[in-house]
Amino acid sequence: MPRSKGRAASLFDALAVEEVAVEPSEPDPKLQGLQVAAAAKAAADEVRLVKRFPKIEKPEGFDHEDGIKSRARVQSIGEVLTGEREVNAMLDLVDDTVRRPGSRVLEPACGNGNFLVEILRRKLAMVAAEATTPEAFEFGAITALTGTYGIDITLENVLEARERLQMLVVDAYSTRKNTWKPNNGFYDSVQYVLGTNIILGDSWKGAHKVVFIEYTSPFPDKFFQRFFTLAELERPSRRLPKPHRTIGATHYLELRDVD
Repeated sequence: MPRSKGRAASLFDALAVEEVAVEPSEPDPKLQGLQVAAAAKAAADEVRLVKRFPKIEKPEGFDHEDGIKSRARVQSIGEVLTGEREVNAMLDLVDDTVRRPGSRVLEPACGNGNFLVEILRRKLAMVAAEATTPEAFEFGAITALTGTYGIDITLENVLEARERLQMLVVDAYSTRKNTWKPNNGFYDSVQYVLGTNIILGDSWKGAHKVVFIEYTSPFPDKFFQRFFTLAELERPSRRLPKPHRTIGATHYLELRDVD
């Protein structure tokens, strides 16, 4: 270590380090082989995933409306529609749950259905991938709808959300299963479930006025219905409250015919 004139050497004096030239090493064949194998496995996994969960494309002209419709609507009802990127990013966090046709999801301020559309699209992808008959697809699609709930305080949004969800079902049937003919009563049941699950109401101040139907299917192709208010379902309890009304087992093609 060189000394400075007039003082003792210090640990903090700069060390004279001779630079050593490093020759580039040859790629490790084993490492390269592992990288290639990992990339091939990832590609194969992606192919299997696509085959298992095929995408249900949105119908042509089926735009995702985000942002604000008007300043007046923001001021009067606080409406700001969630963007498509944000919707997908949030749903990706719980994709394994919302993708299951039988999962139950509530959007308490659904607007015109941006979240609901993407949830149903993912559910229908599972239904389309597994259905081998028209009846299986129809029952799966109805099941997906029975667990998809939305509330909004404006009738315009409620009607638009219902229409968009129905369009998604129709398009999925006509494109993914285009050689099958829908059974009589199927689209009537679609409209019935949308009418019971996408409803006009105030989830914050009027939960006691919002009535939902709990659909269950203990038998193949049939649904039981139990009616509850949102306020009752929001109360912390280990048991469901007593339903206000029940409808016995009904075939999925006859839901609209039940009084």
